[in-house]
Amino acid sequence: PYFYCRIFLFALYYYFCSIYYLNMTLKSRNRIISYLFYITFAFFLLFLGLFIYSLITDRLTFPKVEDITNKSTFILFKYSPISVIISCFIEIIFSCFTLRIILRGFEKTQSSHVLFFSLFLTALALDSFRIFIPLFNINGIFSEQLFFIGNILIFSKILAILSLMLTNYINPDEPIQNNERTCIIIIVAALFFAIFIPVNTTTILPNFAVSHGYHKLLKSLQFVVVILNAISLIFYNSDREFSQTTTIAFTIMSFGYYFLIYNTTIIGLTISTLLLFIGAYKYLKELHNQYLLYD
Repeated sequence: PYFYCRIFLFALYYYFCSIYYLNMTLKSRNRIISYLFYITFAFFLLFLGLFIYSLITDRLTFPKVEDITNKSTFILFKYSPISVIISCFIEIIFSCFTLRIILRGFEKTQSSHVLFFSLFLTALALDSFRIFIPLFNINGIFSEQLFFIGNILIFSKILAILSLMLTNYINPDEPIQNNERTCIIIIVAALFFAIFIPVNTTTILPNFAVSHGYHKLLKSLQFVVVILNAISLIFYNSDREFSQTTTIAFTIMSFGYYFLIYNTTIIGLTISTLLLFIGAYKYLKELHNQYLLYD
């Protein structure tokens, strides 16, 4: 039952291992980011087409979820399945839009931060695969499709954790080839955990994610990483006498990401979306200014 998932993950594994030995240049980096943009945009069109088709044919079915702790009856605070679907669209729209900004704004800048930030955007886009569960009415059964989605979501969370950490812990003076190899290492590490962390395909969580082992641990680790990144950025900017704007903006964006992937309410959707877009805009703008001064 795990055949297709293993084939996909191991194919990615060998692909990225082969890239590890390439001497990548600024041009090849931009080419990879452009590929990520086009792939993300293609998935957005796929999601949109499937969603419209499911509405027209009345086939959109919300799965039976477990562990709904929100008992509020007020429309903005109560559990809202449609807000979960919108969250998935926000994730992939944000990833696609931000990758495009990176291509235009950092095309000629050897920014090491951009590499790991692009991986974070890729992880966020992969998290939107949760939308396949209501679109295809995959609910509460042991199936290859649920197992595949569960592994993709685990891969997404771990890749986001590692890429967010390394976005602020890398040395900007490090050669671009070394940082690209570091990207390959964290991708392979995320793939490894995605394959071996157990997935419970009989349980769908309120955010339409497939339940898996170490769920609470990963969720707590994501929150801890946000705090550690804020502390790291404070020292990083202080040492280089930069403004703390990137610290505030990156922290706001990270909290927006954290709230969005677990969002189940309308008010949560609104707040997390604002935090995500505003934080990313301010962060990338200030980061671009820093590299102009640094160069």
